Amino acid sequence: MLFYRLLISVIIVRAFCRQEELIILQVDIDESYELANMYEIEAAPTLMFFANGRRQTFQIEGEKTDRIVGTTEIPELRKILAQVSV
Repeated sequence: MLFYRLLISVIIVRAFCRQEELIILQVDIDESYELANMYEIEAAPTLMFFANGRRQTFQIEGEKTDRIVGTTEIPELRKILAQVSV
């Protein structure tokens, strides 16, 4: 939980610095099974970025993806945030 509080803080600061609108949602996938199924979320925590209603993709270690599953080191997170609109 501490990791995601830190992560959300980093994303909020980055959005503020870029003067972007930001909405952060936390979804309980056990209670929102249909949403989890729709986005093919198989593990928690999963972090996805959207811009103008569309999922954004980014590179992690040379692989194109649209999600972060589990925890991520801060240097890798900075690389990801540089690739998305947040």
